[in-house]
Amino acid sequence: MERIWSPWRMAYIQAAKEQGEDGGCIFCDLPAEGDDVRTMILARGELAFVIVNSFPYNPGHVLVCPYRHVPLYVDLTDDETAEFTALTKAAIRALEAA
Repeated sequence: MERIWSPWRMAYIQAAKEQGEDGGCIFCDLPAEGDDVRTMILARGELAFVIVNSFPYNPGHVLVCPYRHVPLYVDLTDDETAEFTALTKAAIRALEAA
């Protein structure tokens, strides 16, 4: 098996160790800041948001995240699933246009 080596991720790996286990939840903390430019939140819905991955393995890597903590996609409510899907489609269209 080949290893993917991305040295720019070392900043993330080292920061995670410095933060410790009580570093909070980025999926709660970043949207709560309200500075979407600084936190790289691209779009917000009522139930979910789109954020850029700070340390991507490939260009255009974004995350679509529900605000509510759920362990599995199938645990989303129907409303969350609809918005999650709509945001995913919008993100794909934006990436394709770019």
